[in-house]
Amino acid sequence: MKFDRLAAILLGVVIVLLIPTGIIVKNDLQDAKQKTENIFIPEIIFKENIRFPLDLEEINPHDYVSKIIDTDKTDFDEVKTLQFSLNKIGEKTGIISLVQKGRVGEKTFKYEVYDDIMPIIRELETPVTEVGNVLDLTDYFVASDNSIKEDETMDLTIDGYVNYDVAGTYAITVYAEDDSGNRAELNSIVTVTAPEPIAPTPEVPSTPAETPSTPSQPNKPQKPVDKEPEDETPREEEKPSGDDLLGEDEENNENQEVEDAS
Repeated sequence: MKFDRLAAILLGVVIVLLIPTGIIVKNDLQDAKQKTENIFIPEIIFKENIRFPLDLEEINPHDYVSKIIDTDKTDFDEVKTLQFSLNKIGEKTGIISLVQKGRVGEKTFKYEVYDDIMPIIRELETPVTEVGNVLDLTDYFVASDNSIKEDETMDLTIDGYVNYDVAGTYAITVYAEDDSGNRAELNSIVTVTAPEPIAPTPEVPSTPAETPSTPSQPNKPQKPVDKEPEDETPREEEKPSGDDLLGEDEENNENQEVEDAS
């Protein structure tokens, strides 16, 4: 009898202890259920093999929703956020948040960014030089690509032999390759010209400069040249000739006749 009473007492104690525990467990389950109902994780059907071409420009992610999820099979009201980028090639992970009936759910997805566009090589100037003048051919070409910014350029590889010691034309090939392995090439010609011959300058005979004559003995005073003395002897007056005297007599006679007549 004593044993049965003791067992009954112990059983009652256990029941008293378990009742609050059961209440606590029940409450925890109810809270967990309520939280689960508040956290909405919709069933998102992603498209298979999500791939996008490389794009360095700024994008609007919401323009790509239909390329990421199957909108016909996914039940949602709106897309709250969509995070992904296309500025680098490779395998990447994005995040999408959907809203349905006021509840928000978020999921991640895998996608790939690829690049299948070849670089573009341009010849800035035709390479021409003279014999003996070596060119840096990378200065004559430039390569651009969709994987780099507009103000950036790519490294170039130039294949071909140019003998700068011999005039002629030489074929070369210029290569450019991006990080995705897309390779472009451009064929060109390097021209090496012979220097133009220099025409000889004709010799001009030199004219000796005129120098003033100097006396044979510059320090010795020169003797003045003596002038012949003028003849100071008075000259005799010339006597008139007979014809002159006859003429004077006739003139005097005519003058006398005039006076007589007057």
